[in-house]
Amino acid sequence: MQAWRVTTLAAAVVEAGDDAARAVSDLCVRYTHNSARCLHNKFGLRELSSQMYRAKIPLVNSDGVRTWVEYPIALPHELLSKSYSREVFLSHTTDPTQKVPALATHPVTTSNPSGVGGTVPLGLFADAAGFTQSDSFLAWMGGCVRVEDRMVFAVLRKAEYCTCGCRGRCSIAAIEEVLAWSFEALAVGLWPATRHDGQPWGGDAARAARAGSPLFEPGVRGALVEYRGDLLQFVEGVGVQSYANKHAPCYICKATKAQLHVDVPWDDHRTAAEYEIAIYQSIKEFRVTPSQWDILRRYLHHSKAWRGTAVIRPQPMTAEWTEHIFPLGIRHGDLLMANTDVPDPHAAPTLTTDHPLMLQFWRRNKRGPVQFLSPLAKIPGWSLPGILRLDCLHVVDLGVCRVLGIF
Repeated sequence: MQAWRVTTLAAAVVEAGDDAARAVSDLCVRYTHNSARCLHNKFGLRELSSQMYRAKIPLVNSDGVRTWVEYPIALPHELLSKSYSREVFLSHTTDPTQKVPALATHPVTTSNPSGVGGTVPLGLFADAAGFTQSDSFLAWMGGCVRVEDRMVFAVLRKAEYCTCGCRGRCSIAAIEEVLAWSFEALAVGLWPATRHDGQPWGGDAARAARAGSPLFEPGVRGALVEYRGDLLQFVEGVGVQSYANKHAPCYICKATKAQLHVDVPWDDHRTAAEYEIAIYQSIKEFRVTPSQWDILRRYLHHSKAWRGTAVIRPQPMTAEWTEHIFPLGIRHGDLLMANTDVPDPHAAPTLTTDHPLMLQFWRRNKRGPVQFLSPLAKIPGWSLPGILRLDCLHVVDLGVCRVLGIF
């Protein structure tokens, strides 16, 4: 079954109700060879697929060609709106074990006139798993943290990742951009007035008609209180430094790689302010004229070493670089980031324009705690490292405990 069909099926399960998961399991067991066809007939996936929100995602097709695909995504705010139950989502005091300490001081809660009593605690979960010997998939899931079930938002095969040199970041970031937009809508509790890229709804009359109306009920909003995953997802999805980094292998404390196995207390923790400063120092934003862009784009190249489209200094250094590129404040290796003016950095070297462009570059710092800026940082209340939650199953049960149990 194709990855996008899994997302559509998951949305159909939410639509169908509590007995849908059992029906999916029964169909897959009884009709092993034709399970995809049976699922289509059972849940009407063709009709639902036409209703799914679609966003342009850079993927690689079967011929190995990078192309933009209209990819279906189950929007978090739509799924949560359908499954909303005041008794479950807002049960703040009935069960002490279900209380969320981070909710009281969350920016969404403090800005909500209804306070804690009108704020739904939400979680986002990302995980990868292999399904063949040579391929795996990455899935984004989530929902209300007081509900055990996780709803699937998007599924992406690793074989379809963009291969422009970004190591899949283009594809992952495009989906994260949609998820961030959806969680922003949850933070204000209203159906979004435009698409995730700021464009009008166009022919999507159903979503256009709901724009501006309450998602749940008046005064109720959603606050993302945790992003859950294993260490690999924190590195590839959020952008913290790899645990193999010499200077910042831990996203929580300031221990270096040489200190990881030393018997000393790691109580020198990184604060949210330190992360914000590191991000601020790495982002370079400025506007260029058409003539400046014509010169700059000649120095943009796709680089696997820099994981994207980077500014590459010529060797030997030319007078043009010294006179036109250096004064812009960018340096060798700075990565071009996607924004409204340049939505696809991969196509930037061939992009021509007759009007000024606002550009964003990211300067990698191997000594800093962040290696790139995730679109998820746009979500209200997103704060590193406090929002990150390690997945116990992968990190402890299948990781540390398994290794230590061998000896």
